[in-house]
Amino acid sequence: MLFSKSPKHVLAEFYEAERNYMKAGGSSGGASFQAMAATLDPNVVLHQSPDLPFGGEYIGHKRYQEWADAMSAIFDKVDAQDPEFFEKDDTVVIVCTLVTRVRATCEDMKLPMVQIVKVKSGKITEFRPFYWNVPAYGAAAHAGHRKSSVSKHNSRFLKGVAAMSLFVKDYKTAVSTLERFYKAEADYLAAGSGDFSAIASTLDPQCVIFQPASLPYGGAWKGLSGFEEWMKAFAQQWSSMEMRDAQIYPCEDVIVSKSHVFAHAKVSGKRADWPLLQFFTFRDGKILELSPFYWDTAALLPVMQSKVE
Repeated sequence: MLFSKSPKHVLAEFYEAERNYMKAGGSSGGASFQAMAATLDPNVVLHQSPDLPFGGEYIGHKRYQEWADAMSAIFDKVDAQDPEFFEKDDTVVIVCTLVTRVRATCEDMKLPMVQIVKVKSGKITEFRPFYWNVPAYGAAAHAGHRKSSVSKHNSRFLKGVAAMSLFVKDYKTAVSTLERFYKAEADYLAAGSGDFSAIASTLDPQCVIFQPASLPYGGAWKGLSGFEEWMKAFAQQWSSMEMRDAQIYPCEDVIVSKSHVFAHAKVSGKRADWPLLQFFTFRDGKILELSPFYWDTAALLPVMQSKVE
């Protein structure tokens, strides 16, 4: 009897093949795509944020190789380091540090990344990566001199979410807290800020929320007062926000929430929607850490159109 390889095994083979392909310079450098193709379904679909230098949708082996060649033209190193795998049915959520090196300047970038991958019958059928800071990759491609690194708080997050000592002991309580948090957040925005108590009731006193630096409300916001300040900054940009089609992935010490966001920008009046991944760490039924991965941070900036001081 033949057994399909586990998703984790398939992805390990894919990452090794990807590293070798990028290092060799893709097809223009004489690299063979065969090892990567061996891990991919013939009708594989790769989704890349549209504002990336290599953004778009790539279907099938030929198009996937075209993406790999576009990526290898910019970077001679693409390495998903320290991956943590969380499986649910045919879907795998991978949390890792994406280490890249700009081919033209030999400068390194190290940023968080989350991938949602579907694996069926030992082959990858769909890939959707969420990059922490999309504009950083555009800067690397076009300027070649911007260097990014993992900040202290992101390093902590990426050392291994499954290795932390905090566990979701009561899954139902955690999900109930998330539901209350989302409702309180939506109510806060609808009211134009104001009463923070409903949100505070879902948070641990030592809570931290991390936001990509490219956003107007980027950075690490610590404690209840810091979280409230972040909410005020957030409310300056968005007048409404709704999370739809939420899917919950319990991953020992964290809960991964995959949803689709529908939002209304306060300054521009524009509406926007995007896929979102959020990583929540809990303590005693309350949110201790929150790290959101937006589908395309670069696309949100012109929607918000913050006023120039």
